Amino acid sequence: MSHNIAHIRYNLLNLPDSVTFADGNGLCFVYMADGRRVSTDSYTQSTPLVLPGAGGGIVDLRKNTSTPTQIS
Repeated sequence: MSHNIAHIRYNLLNLPDSVTFADGNGLCFVYMADGRRVSTDSYTQSTPLVLPGAGGGIVDLRKNTSTPTQIS
């Protein structure tokens, strides 16, 4: 069974951190320190991948910058 997976990145616990598909879409996983998965975020090629930043901002990883944008 092929899901057109292009790349899988693993964290220090050898758990999948992100999965990128051939069409540019992907999944990001967030885990607790004991390995329990707490969230799964999906993204498409046309939407930004954003992560919580310091001070309540977000970081847009498409632009490869670390300038947080404040959200209300």
